Amino acid sequence: MRTVLPTGEVERIEYDAVGRVVLRSIPGLGTARFAYDALGRVVRTSDPRTGRRRFRYDAAGQLVEAVDGLGGVTRFEYDERGRNTVITDPMGGVTHRRFDASDHAVEVIDPLGHSTTGGYDAAGRQIWQRDRDGSRWERRYDGNGREKSFLVDGRVVSETHRDIRGRALRVTDHTAPGGPVEHELRWDRCGRLVERRRDGRGVSWEYDAAGSRGAVVHPDGSRTEYERDIRGLVTAVARPGLGRATFGYDGSGRLVRSSAGGLAQEWVFRDGALVEHRRSGDGRRTRTVLERDEDGRLTGVSGPDGSVSYRYDDAHQLVAAVPDSGDAREWSYDAAGRLVREQVGGVVRSRHYDAGGRLIAAESSDGTRIEYVHDGLGRRIREVSSDGTERTYAWSAMGGLASVSQSQPGSGPRTTALWVDVLGDLASVDGMDVWWDDASGAPDLLAVSDSPVLRTPGGVTGIDDRWSDPGWRTERSTSAQDPWNPSAATTVADGIGLTPSGALTFAGLEWMGQRAYDPTTHGFLSTDPLPPTWGAAWSGNPYSFAGNDPVHSLDPTGLSPITDAQLQAYRDGNNGAFAAAGDWFAQNAEYFAGAGLIVAGGLLMYTGIGGPIGLGLIGAGADVIIQKATTGSVNWTQTALTAVAGGVGGGIAAARLGALGIKGAQAAVTVSAASGASSGGAGSAYTYATSPGPHTAGDFIGATAGGAFTGAALGATGGALGGGLSRAYSRLGSRLPASATSPETTPSSLQEDIAATFTGSRYTSSELAEPTTLFRAGSFEKGAFGQFWTETPPYSIIQTRIDRALPPVWPTGETAYLDTGYAVRFPAGTTVYSGEIANQGGFYMGGTTQHVIIAPWLMDDVEILGYWGLK
Repeated sequence: MRTVLPTGEVERIEYDAVGRVVLRSIPGLGTARFAYDALGRVVRTSDPRTGRRRFRYDAAGQLVEAVDGLGGVTRFEYDERGRNTVITDPMGGVTHRRFDASDHAVEVIDPLGHSTTGGYDAAGRQIWQRDRDGSRWERRYDGNGREKSFLVDGRVVSETHRDIRGRALRVTDHTAPGGPVEHELRWDRCGRLVERRRDGRGVSWEYDAAGSRGAVVHPDGSRTEYERDIRGLVTAVARPGLGRATFGYDGSGRLVRSSAGGLAQEWVFRDGALVEHRRSGDGRRTRTVLERDEDGRLTGVSGPDGSVSYRYDDAHQLVAAVPDSGDAREWSYDAAGRLVREQVGGVVRSRHYDAGGRLIAAESSDGTRIEYVHDGLGRRIREVSSDGTERTYAWSAMGGLASVSQSQPGSGPRTTALWVDVLGDLASVDGMDVWWDDASGAPDLLAVSDSPVLRTPGGVTGIDDRWSDPGWRTERSTSAQDPWNPSAATTVADGIGLTPSGALTFAGLEWMGQRAYDPTTHGFLSTDPLPPTWGAAWSGNPYSFAGNDPVHSLDPTGLSPITDAQLQAYRDGNNGAFAAAGDWFAQNAEYFAGAGLIVAGGLLMYTGIGGPIGLGLIGAGADVIIQKATTGSVNWTQTALTAVAGGVGGGIAAARLGALGIKGAQAAVTVSAASGASSGGAGSAYTYATSPGPHTAGDFIGATAGGAFTGAALGATGGALGGGLSRAYSRLGSRLPASATSPETTPSSLQEDIAATFTGSRYTSSELAEPTTLFRAGSFEKGAFGQFWTETPPYSIIQTRIDRALPPVWPTGETAYLDTGYAVRFPAGTTVYSGEIANQGGFYMGGTTQHVIIAPWLMDDVEILGYWGLK
C-alpha cells in the first residue's frame, strides 16, 4: 500500500498473506520490518533505532528471550502464576523479584545482591519503600486518596494543598537549601497551565482562541509573543531586546527556513529526511550536506569543517566517525551495551564495569587512570584521577544531584551547588534561579538568573539579546566529528553555560531533564528510572546515553532516547515516529511502553530509585495508555512531563496536562493515576506486563484497560473516569432522558457538512438533563471519541453500516474503519443535536436516530465506560 504525502513523498506498507504488516517505510523516519510465528507473535524486527531484534516464547506464550542485533540475549523466567521473577541480562547479571499474594513486588534483588523492599496499603498503593542504601520513603494520602505528603527517613519533604474551585495547587517543598519553598501552579478553565510560581516569583502563559500559546511572561517581566499560521505552526516569535524571528514550513509541516536577527537558515528534505542545511550570517555562508543509506540512516556529513563518515554495528550502535583527514574516532561495546573501548587521535581508552553496570575504572594508553565510586543506588559519588584530580558528587534525599566538587593538587575544591525541587525541575545552580517552560511539550529553559532564554523552531535560541544557532542539527548541537559531546557553550555565569541549542551545562555536565550527562564517560551519572527496551543492544546498560547512537538519537528528558525528528515533532504538537502507524508495532509499542511505565512506577523498587517519581511514572504510564486508546497516538514528551508532574500528586499532573491541552477523560485518567493510583494500583497491568512482551495490542488492552484502567488509571480520587469499569458497565443500559429531545429545530447551529448527515438536514437541539450514556462505532486505532452517537450499542459491523449509513469508503476517498464499539457517559448540560440519519445511497440506508456532540474530546467530565470488538 502506498500513501502519497502532501509533499509528494511516499509512505509504503507491505503485508503478508494474512494481512500482517511486514514492512513499513515512513519518509524521514526510516524502514521497519517485522516477522511472525504461526501464532501471530512477533519473532523478528528491524528498525532504524534498535537494529535487528529477535524474540522467543515458551509454550504459554510468555517471552523468554529477547536477542539483540549482536546476539546478546536477555532471558526471562516466570513463576507458576506467570509473574516475571528472574531477568538475566546479556552479561549474565541476574535480577530477582519476589511477590505477595496480590502480585505486588515486595522485594527486588539486583545483580550485585542488593535488596530493595516495599509495602502496600489495603488499596494496593505502595506506601513505603526501603532502598538499597537503607533509606526509607513513605507516601501519605488524604481521605480522597490523593497524596498529601511525602517523607524520607521520617522527615516530611513535600506537602500538597489543592484549591479545586480556584484551579490552583500549592506544594510546600522542604528540600530547598534555604528553608521551605512554596510552589504555586494555576490553570485556566480549559485546563491549561497559566502560572507557575516559586515563592511568589515565576512564569505565566497566555493562549489564543484556538488554545495555542500566544505569549510567555518571563520571571523578569519580559514578554515573548508568538504568531501562528492556520495549521497552528509558529511563524514568528518576538521579544523586546531580542527582536523578531520568522519561520516557514513545507506541506508536511517541516521547518524549511528561518530568519532571526542577521541569521538565515534553510533546510532541504528528500524522502522526508534532512539532506542539506544552508546558513548565512556573521558575514559568511555555509552549506552542510548529509548522506543517508536506504533505511534513512546518516552515513556522512560534509560541511564547512570537512567531511565525516559514520559506521554502525548490526544493533545500530555508533562504532566509528571517520573524518576526511583519516583520524578516526572508534567505539566498542560489550554485550550489555557498555562502552568498553574508545580510540581518539591515537589514544586508546579502556573502561571497566561491575555486574551492576557501574563504571569502576577508565584507563588510557597515555598512562592516565581514573577510578569511579558509586553509592548503593548506583549514583556516582567520586572520581579519582592518577594526576591527583578529584571530583565528588552529592545527592539529595529526593534523589536529585545536589552538588559537584572538583579539586586539583595544590588548590581547593570548586563546588557547584544544585537544587532539584519536588516538582522535578532543576531550580537553582550556585544559588541562581533556573526556570523551565513547564507548559511546553519539551523541557526547554526560560531563564537562568537574570538571563532570559528563548528557544524557537529550528533550534535557534535567544540568549539575553543575541541569537545562537546549533547548525544543521536543530535539537542538540554537536560537532560532526564528535557527536557524544555538546558544542561549546555560551557562558551566562561563572561555570554555567548554554549550548547553541539551549541546553544547560555546568561543572562539565549537561543537564537533561531528570539526569545529568557526563560527556567524558558518554553516560549518565545515575541509572535510568525506566525499564529498557528489551532486545536493544544497550538494554543491559542503565547509564546508556542515546542508545549508543548519538548521531541519530538524544535524551532530552534523561528517560529514554528519541530521535531529533521525533523531538521536533513533539515540540510542534505532532505525534512520534510510530504514532500514526496502523500496524502491530505501532499499536503494541506504545501500549507496552505504557505498561512498562505503570510497572516501573507502581513497583518503584524495580528500578531501585526512591522518591515521588514513582507516582509520576504511574501517571506517565496511564497517560501513554489513554493517549493511545482515546486519540490513536502518543506524544512521548508530553508523557515525560506527566512523569515529572505526577510525583507530587494529581494537581501538578492536571496543571501540566492542562498546559498541554489535555482535558476531559484523558486528563482524568492521568491525574487520577498521579494522585495515588488507587483501587489496586497497577496490579493488573503488572500481572500482564510481568511477561515482558512483545504482546498484541488487544491482549494488552484486555489486561491494562481492565486492570490499570480501573486501578492505576481510574483510581479512587474522584476523577472524571470515576469508579472503574465494573461500575461503569452497569450503566450501559441508560438512555437519553425524555427531556433531552426538545422540539426546537436549529438547522443553522451546525456546520453544513454535519447537518447534511441528517435526513433533509433536519435535527433538534437539546441539553442533557442528567448524565447519559451514548454509544458509537469506530476504529480501535482512532480511539473512543467521535461526533456521531446513538442510544443503542453497536455489535455487528454489517448492521452498523446499514443502520448508521457508514460506507466502507467515503466520497472523499477516506476509509471508514469499523472494528470497535464504545460506550461513553456525557455530563448533564451537554449540547446534543438529534435526528434521523440520512441515506448514503444503496446498501447504507440509515433511517435510525443519531445524536451529534461537537468535539467531545475537548470536554471535561466525560467518562469512557468501555469498548468491545465488532463482529
